[in-house]
Amino acid sequence: MILINSAAYVVPEFRTEFGKIPPCLIPLGNKKLIEFQVPALRQVFDERIIASLPESYELSFDEQTLLKSMGVEHIPVPDGLSLAEALLYVLNVIENPDSNVRMLHGDTYIEDLPKGDNIIAVAASQDDYVWETESTGTDSELVWCGYFSFEHRRKFTRALALSNGDFVRAVRQYADSEGMSRMHIDGWHDLGHVNTYFASRSKITTQRVFNSLKISDGVVHKSGENSEKILAESAWFTHLPSPLRRYVPQLIQTGEDEQTKQPYYVLEYLPCTPLNEIFVHGRNPVFFWKRIFALMSEFLTVARKCQPADSDLQRIQDDSIALYGEKTYQRLQQFSREQGLDLDATVFYDGVQLPSLNAIASDCIQRTTHLPTIPAVLHGDFCLSNVLFDSRAAQIKVIDPRGISNGGSAMFSGDQKYDIAKLSHSIIGLYDYIIAGRYQIIAPKTQNSRIDFILDERIRSIQQQFNDTAWHNDLRTVEILPLTVLLFLSMLPLHSDRTDRQQAMLLNALRLYSTLSA
Repeated sequence: MILINSAAYVVPEFRTEFGKIPPCLIPLGNKKLIEFQVPALRQVFDERIIASLPESYELSFDEQTLLKSMGVEHIPVPDGLSLAEALLYVLNVIENPDSNVRMLHGDTYIEDLPKGDNIIAVAASQDDYVWETESTGTDSELVWCGYFSFEHRRKFTRALALSNGDFVRAVRQYADSEGMSRMHIDGWHDLGHVNTYFASRSKITTQRVFNSLKISDGVVHKSGENSEKILAESAWFTHLPSPLRRYVPQLIQTGEDEQTKQPYYVLEYLPCTPLNEIFVHGRNPVFFWKRIFALMSEFLTVARKCQPADSDLQRIQDDSIALYGEKTYQRLQQFSREQGLDLDATVFYDGVQLPSLNAIASDCIQRTTHLPTIPAVLHGDFCLSNVLFDSRAAQIKVIDPRGISNGGSAMFSGDQKYDIAKLSHSIIGLYDYIIAGRYQIIAPKTQNSRIDFILDERIRSIQQQFNDTAWHNDLRTVEILPLTVLLFLSMLPLHSDRTDRQQAMLLNALRLYSTLSA
């Protein structure tokens, strides 16, 4: 039997980042930590896995589904107990317990878990935290790193009962009686403290296939096979007006790799969480997001002010029309060729007949181009995954600008409606929920098909707060919604490796469009 100890909430310094959640559910690489822990455990052990959670924590429907899909049971533990008391409670209420017990702390990820019984996993650390120490050297300490194996569950339970609530005392008492090996661990990631959490994030990175992203020594090195795109991003950072520089990481270097001849640029690495992970996996209150939207609005205001007064408005309008129209039709035609789809056939959503995809695109393009142009320094991909939140400075930082026009030329200025629509794409369109797999498709491949997101009242209130935000001259999200639909349509061929995502995005575009037609 394996127990993931996560019966207490994250420490206060983390609640500013993610809200009040158990450690095993903190975001990591657009997943929850437990989505890393369980596969690592399954790779070594074929045993029952149980996660302890605070009794006052109410699992969302998505979290319940996730635990069930991974075959993880959960036990609610009364709030306020010490680690030893919580473990004792769980071991006493488990039905049909195994004779042995393995334990992984809820804030710990170990890539290669040791086999065997009666083990204390240890690792070298140079961080000054209150970990149980086995030995201390001049360069580092050897500390307990959060994994334990006890061959005799009853004897360990007895040690816990006699420990007076002291977990370390219980483990050492058991070790004195039964003997426990200290197994050295290399792939240990402690995610229980802010500093170690972000150090671990830098090692467990996710990246798209067309980018090469390396994080080391406090910098992010980005390159890619699409040289024009990397050069355009680099130019965007290089020429950014000074009032906007406080919203981006510091640009350290640009250049060309001597071996691959690919361009690259280097930014400082910021120990900050991308907002898509906070939105999907956190439990931050509505007022947190109200502050985030205010910071985003501030960034967009400065971006408008930094646009030169004598800028070529006609060029901006021409570029935006190409972005809204030509790009959408090009992507739809590519999707049609790959899927054998008739773009002129009527479509259905949840039993309701809608126009064809071509007609939907045409309607949304017309609605969008009839809105006033908003000249600004354009980020071009201003979605939640490209906005970091620095909780200590109460500031946002933006990364991964588009930097290139639909025609392939460098693009610095543009119509800010596009940036606002990218935010709507995340908040109202729930794009990041799709990427994280937090959705259900009902009645697939029928006229009654629809996409469902199981949202709690908190998320709905955040969406309403977003809708209530006036982005520019009283421009509201509902006016941007047609452009949000176009974004989902244009993304369809980009996910050809995941037909499930393509279906979700298509249904989501139809869901959003149906609200326009209602």
